[in-house]
Amino acid sequence: MSTSMNRSPTHRSTFVRQPKETYTPKFRVIVVLGAQLTPQGEPTFALRRRVVRGCALLRHRLAQGDDGVLLLSGGATYGPAISSEAAVMEQLCLNEGIEVGRLWVEGRSLNTRQNAANCLALLAEAGVDPRWPVEVITDWQHLPRAWWLFSVLQWRGQRRGLWPWRRVRMVAVRGPLRWGGIVFALRELVACGAEAVRCWAVPLKGPDDQGGAQ
Repeated sequence: MSTSMNRSPTHRSTFVRQPKETYTPKFRVIVVLGAQLTPQGEPTFALRRRVVRGCALLRHRLAQGDDGVLLLSGGATYGPAISSEAAVMEQLCLNEGIEVGRLWVEGRSLNTRQNAANCLALLAEAGVDPRWPVEVITDWQHLPRAWWLFSVLQWRGQRRGLWPWRRVRMVAVRGPLRWGGIVFALRELVACGAEAVRCWAVPLKGPDDQGGAQ
């Protein structure tokens, strides 16, 4: 008989299970960038897609054990007579069942550059921990320009002491690939190139800068 069959229990190797690391809840800020409303102030399909994606992502983060809010960014592009994009997004979020206490509204931005500057300033004013990444939701065509502006403006703002450096994670919303979407993508390529020049040529005026292309 093999000697291994006669080993006493004291000679058996024991496996010690290591305790799992305690999960540290994070405060998640999910930025939903606005999209132009109809002339009557109604949300477009693009805006609805972004809001639905933001609400789903917030629910997912809360289910993970994190805390968090949706930061809705978009101004009144048709003037004060029409509601701001952020106000329309807020109502859509409430219709989706999101609590009003989890909604931060930034309704001054009239273009993507102001979206980035105003959101970064608001996060700094609210004292949001810069260790946790900020997630930014927009359409896939708009994503490169939004990523560029958030990255450059937060770097320049950090150097001026306006806000701390924080990681930005872009979340793309995919819509149907139609002719309008292709035209939108081509328009964004041109706008991204123009913004790449503008970010370095125009001084950063602060969170309420009115420059930049929409």
